[in-house]
Amino acid sequence: MGELLPGDEPIKIFGTKFDDYYNQLFLDSAGGIQSTYRAKDEGQKVCLQQSAVPKILVLKVTKEPALILVRNISYDLLNGTRGVVHVLPENCHPFINFVGKSVPLPLISFDMFDSLCNKVVATWIQYTVRLAYAITVHRAQRQSLDRLETGCYSFIPLGQMGVSVGRATSKEGLRILNYNLRAAHLKHLQCVYDIALLGLKRKRTFHAVNLNVHQNCKMMIITAQCHTDVPMQVTQTCLCRYRNNNRS
Repeated sequence: MGELLPGDEPIKIFGTKFDDYYNQLFLDSAGGIQSTYRAKDEGQKVCLQQSAVPKILVLKVTKEPALILVRNISYDLLNGTRGVVHVLPENCHPFINFVGKSVPLPLISFDMFDSLCNKVVATWIQYTVRLAYAITVHRAQRQSLDRLETGCYSFIPLGQMGVSVGRATSKEGLRILNYNLRAAHLKHLQCVYDIALLGLKRKRTFHAVNLNVHQNCKMMIITAQCHTDVPMQVTQTCLCRYRNNNRS
């Protein structure tokens, strides 16, 4: 659904962690000499598996933007910034081209703190980038991409399709594969939309809507906060409607 105009290879967005497999596949197909950087880590094994940076980072000098920052490293190089490998000198930090500026990539220490034990349970020391020929929907949030391709078959949680498509800066830079209409359907209970609709009619802005469903009693407790007391009336209306529609 949708054809991209000629240009750079689009970044792929997946709903699951299939991006790791795709990134490695794409890197293997690229020519050139590669450099490998192994993280120094210590701590609990289960915690080490949750690292934001790869244990083994493999880089190649390529023409396509292939990396994404996972940590702010300066005031203008922020988490989510995309870059391309510029130079991989021996026994030295790799140089990455971010937004037209080649900078040496620093090693950063990542710590995982357990508030219950009141101590650091895992530590990583690694370069602050990941391969980004493909990324997950989670990593794509708050990013603007000129060229992207997304496949609906991997979307599971609510809203993933909307987040993915919303990253595109234009229709010409968006391609959707395996379009799945179910991914675009309304999946919340109707009373959720009733609250939003009634709130819009009264021109009120909701700060939050918290939903707690008790399956045994078939009741929904809705708490809505607003600038005025109107949402309480909206809440009572929707709660009564929900009870009437779900009586056994």
